[in-house]
Amino acid sequence: MDKKTYVICTTARSGSNLLCDLLASSKMMGNPKEVLNVDSMLRPYCEKNGLFEQNSQVSMTTYLDHIVNSLSSKNNVFGMKALFDQLEPFLRLEAVKELLQTSKFIWLVRRDLVAQAVSMYIARVTNEWTSMNEKQNQEKENKSRRDDVQYDRDKINHFMEYLTQQNLKLLDFFAINQIDYLQVYYEDILVNPNQICQEICKFCDVEVEHEFSIDSASFKKQGNELNEKLATKFRQESSLNLSVQLQDTEINLREITIIK
Repeated sequence: MDKKTYVICTTARSGSNLLCDLLASSKMMGNPKEVLNVDSMLRPYCEKNGLFEQNSQVSMTTYLDHIVNSLSSKNNVFGMKALFDQLEPFLRLEAVKELLQTSKFIWLVRRDLVAQAVSMYIARVTNEWTSMNEKQNQEKENKSRRDDVQYDRDKINHFMEYLTQQNLKLLDFFAINQIDYLQVYYEDILVNPNQICQEICKFCDVEVEHEFSIDSASFKKQGNELNEKLATKFRQESSLNLSVQLQDTEINLREITIIK
């Protein structure tokens, strides 16, 4: 049986851990991981399986052969997820190109970019990137690290610009390679996980008789009142907000002064 492969392309704080966990729960869609994440996946996997050669060299062909076999489901389906800044350095390697050229692509997007940037800011401050990290830290420290998070407009804006740039680069990648991708939204997964996951399975030509449910997923939504508070404040302070009343009602454009 030929191997079926798919790639979930996304950005940080998009709900990708939840989606990958949901797909893996079917036992028919592989076990999608960040296989191109050097620090959390590639290096530890190569060390554990003795794949490093002299001078910390590793064959990407050997690594992918190992990881594809390890993370595939019994029906020969392999999935992985990739953020663009993880993917880009590897696009020069033939082994990666060959894998991508035979893969289906899912683009996971979060509609609310402000909420996504706020989530990324909080994760950076607390160093809690999943609900599991958060639970472990709270049990160990007997308090929530979120209690110490302060509003920082510049940093939230920085993450908004970064996430926008990453999405644009993914669009460039799809366009240059004429990739027919399936676009799915994080918010829709929260509302109807079974429908979205079934659409992904169908797009990947995999028949799955499984009820996808968030209740059975290991990863849980981390956002709470803090996220909403920071996102609301950021929106209210933005000069792009149509409801904000600005004192300066005069603008100069191309040597023309335009007043209210």
